[in-house]
Amino acid sequence: MKKEYMVNSISYRLSYLWLFLEPLLSALVFFFVFSVIRADFNLASLFIGLAIIRGFTIGMNSGLSTRILDGGLKIDRVSSRAITIAFFMKLVVDSLFAASGVAAILVIFFESGVITILALFVVNIVISFCSYSFYSIFQFPILRSPDFGRLLRFTGIAMFFGSPVLYPLGMTTGFHRTICIYNPFSYFVEPVRYLALGSTDYLLLKSELALVYSLCFSVLLLLCMLRIEKVRWETSTWA
Repeated sequence: MKKEYMVNSISYRLSYLWLFLEPLLSALVFFFVFSVIRADFNLASLFIGLAIIRGFTIGMNSGLSTRILDGGLKIDRVSSRAITIAFFMKLVVDSLFAASGVAAILVIFFESGVITILALFVVNIVISFCSYSFYSIFQFPILRSPDFGRLLRFTGIAMFFGSPVLYPLGMTTGFHRTICIYNPFSYFVEPVRYLALGSTDYLLLKSELALVYSLCFSVLLLLCMLRIEKVRWETSTWA
């Protein structure tokens, strides 16, 4: 995991600082743009949605990747357990840094409390795990047809515009609201908005559906962890 970060940061003078600076600068740009256009909805609600969709994207990109890193050593020298721990540790760290810029904006400009920031970080980690567990189902089909993987990446765009990312669930109506209610993303973002802003839009969600999603993602995550050994060999240069 350390080597992966070193390789990505060694060519930059600010090195590891970019892990925090990049999401912070992105969040500041969004803050400036939406402040200038004076959007009618709560900007804090918008930033929470943007932070969590980044966590979703991190998990999606990891799940669609068909290459499992082995720390630079030969595949038969590193156990799958070590690879699994390192992989999910990196997913956690990436999710934390992805939310760090928005967390800084919420603290500085919206005076959000510790509970809100902790909830944002935890939800970002959980949604990255969930999206990874779902998209990793398609790793073997992507090996046989790489075009399928590029097609699946467009579902991230659909998730962005078909989810309450830029607006709270309460602003949706009709069929649009129905789509959002059955969209798993809503069950991650609305509880954080409740903690941050006191929004009651989470009451529009279905508790039984939340339970079903929790069970499904838990099973998918367990299955993808159990088959990492097979994925490693199928995707290695030794296959």
